[in-house]
Amino acid sequence: MKTKTTAKSTKPAAPTKPAPSPNGKGTSPAPALVLAELKTAEGQTLGTQTLNAKTFSTGSRGFHTQGKVEIAGKRYQMNLMLVEIGSKES
Repeated sequence: MKTKTTAKSTKPAAPTKPAPSPNGKGTSPAPALVLAELKTAEGQTLGTQTLNAKTFSTGSRGFHTQGKVEIAGKRYQMNLMLVEIGSKES
């Protein structure tokens, strides 16, 4: 099965609020990007996408990417975002 992914580049936004550290103690700066791997239920890798840090128009912060992926000869458009819960300034 031929797979191909492309992603539209977006300008990374600098996070202003530190993210919790993985061990739950203290804080560490949020990463500038996150890498997402797309897989089938059987574990076959379909592609990877890079999500850049973004401040959304609502004021919430997180990560976002959009692109296209080919699965079993058919092309799909995707939009993936991760929104930090509670990141919106009041």
